[in-house]
Amino acid sequence: MKNSLLKYSIVALIFINATFLFSQNNSNIDSLITVINTNIEFEAYTDAEKLLDQLKKQTSYRIDSIKLKIDYSEAILFKSQGKDDLALEVLLKGLSIVKNDKSSKFIADYAYEIGEGFSKRKNYSKALVYFRLLMENSKLRNDSLQMSKGYMSLGCVFLHLFQDINDELTEETDSITQKLNRDSIQYYYDKSIAIIPKAIKHNHLRAEVYANLLVYNYYEYNFDEAEKYGLLSLAIHKEAADTLEMVRDYNLLGAVNYQKEDYTKTKAYYLSGLDLVKGKKNFEAVKYRSAFFENLAEILVMLNDYKGAYKYKKAGYKLKDSLELVSNHKKYGEYEAKYNLSEQEKLAEIEKNKRQKAEVWMYVLGISTLVLFIFLWLYSRNQKIKRENKELEFQKENLLQEQKIERVKNETQVKILNATIDGKEYERREIAGVLHDSVGALLSSAGLHLQAAKAELDDKAPEEIEKTQKIVKEAGEKIRDLSHQLISSVLLKFGLAYAIEDLCEKYSNSKLSFQSDAQNVERYKVELEIKLYHIIEELLNNIIKHSKAENATLLLKQIDGQLQVRIFDDGVGFDVNKVIKNPSGGLGLHQIEARIQMMEGVFTVKSSKDEGTRIFISVPVLEVVPS
Repeated sequence: MKNSLLKYSIVALIFINATFLFSQNNSNIDSLITVINTNIEFEAYTDAEKLLDQLKKQTSYRIDSIKLKIDYSEAILFKSQGKDDLALEVLLKGLSIVKNDKSSKFIADYAYEIGEGFSKRKNYSKALVYFRLLMENSKLRNDSLQMSKGYMSLGCVFLHLFQDINDELTEETDSITQKLNRDSIQYYYDKSIAIIPKAIKHNHLRAEVYANLLVYNYYEYNFDEAEKYGLLSLAIHKEAADTLEMVRDYNLLGAVNYQKEDYTKTKAYYLSGLDLVKGKKNFEAVKYRSAFFENLAEILVMLNDYKGAYKYKKAGYKLKDSLELVSNHKKYGEYEAKYNLSEQEKLAEIEKNKRQKAEVWMYVLGISTLVLFIFLWLYSRNQKIKRENKELEFQKENLLQEQKIERVKNETQVKILNATIDGKEYERREIAGVLHDSVGALLSSAGLHLQAAKAELDDKAPEEIEKTQKIVKEAGEKIRDLSHQLISSVLLKFGLAYAIEDLCEKYSNSKLSFQSDAQNVERYKVELEIKLYHIIEELLNNIIKHSKAENATLLLKQIDGQLQVRIFDDGVGFDVNKVIKNPSGGLGLHQIEARIQMMEGVFTVKSSKDEGTRIFISVPVLEVVPS
């Protein structure tokens, strides 16, 4: 039993460690691949090559899943540099590694890039094979983004077929073949748009479909419809700041307006595209710049600007001499054939290696047995350590339990504290109300009766009535003062903003000036206003008692359902950690923090020696009381 337990423990330990190391390494590789892709996007090809060489030297490059990631980025780099044959070789190798794992996402990625290569060279039958492989894999994984990409690619193949044979077929053949192409184009593009994920980051795929629909409608002489799709594509690419795709859109829109004989608009589109590729040296940018020079020369002739036409024509010839446009369908196909032949030779070599490996495995089995005995010895040796670890775990659990109890205790204390303060505020408000509304009213009534009695008796009124009037008046004033001390009448009548302004005026003196400012502050529930008023009053008292400040500012502002309070002073400051972290600390900050916590608010204090104090409070005000 113990031996079985040991075996399982050893296997689990090795698996966990290997998984952890693999995940850490994989995360690092993903980060570097992101940097490589960014370098490719910004044409920093040398930097991308250096990082790829660095990744390929790592031992983890032997792992298929990591090798496929790295090789895919290398293929994209080759394509960006115009090295399509090298890209194909890398992609075919990668696809051969992963082709037996039908659920792997790499099948879709690699098949798409290979299909694009064949489609670019007009080998549409080959392109369809790889695009259908892409569709088969993405449907198996229920990947809507890849399916949308596959539908778009299939639509592009039939669009290319439509373009290539548009002017070469007889009317009879055209009515059959081209109808099939038209139906396929519309079907696949409609399917692609229908299943594109709604997230903004996938808009580039939608833009690609729009651009292809522009081309389709162009060949169908639906120029207004073509321009509509072109503008939709351009808007998406502008939002994404995708320069190269914007250039393509401007080129296509220029061609559409040329057919509409709107040469002024055509010129504007071409100039916009030319401005985007100005100064860029990558293959695609140079190719577009050459095309814009040629097209602008032709358009300016139409507009009778022969001088400008000559300038662009000359620039186009000069650029053409340095531009190598390679489109070699046969060579690309030969690479695939050579690769397949090479793979067959490799299979024969693999069979030879298998026999050699069988002998190696015998030695491996013997070494594994020895290792197992070593692990058995280690197991018995580690029993004591495990028992000690169990004791430590038990102590740890006890400590966690004590911490949990302490946390519950602290939360309970906070609730008790808030309940106590809420009860006191309620009592103060009730007492203030009784004193002001009942006792104050009774004393006022008594004063009126005494005044009436004095008037009735005229000169015969005894001296005691006048003394009684003074006593009643003094009692009424003391009752009113006591009522205001218990709770501010300004707060109850006019709200928090006016009450704080009144408080600042009362607290200001020749040595310390309080200033207040309220923005967008309304009337709220009276309980909330009272709580905030007493919190602010406590903070202002702290400034008076401890800060030695000369100026203090209090700002109130309502933003998005939150009432924010900011308090600044230029005093001596204090050590926040020593005060607010200590439940029994002074200044009442711990109690204030507990109160704001129960109000589901935020409370922060920043202070340092001789640099004053900054306090921030934000609490939700879900309900506003009409004024």
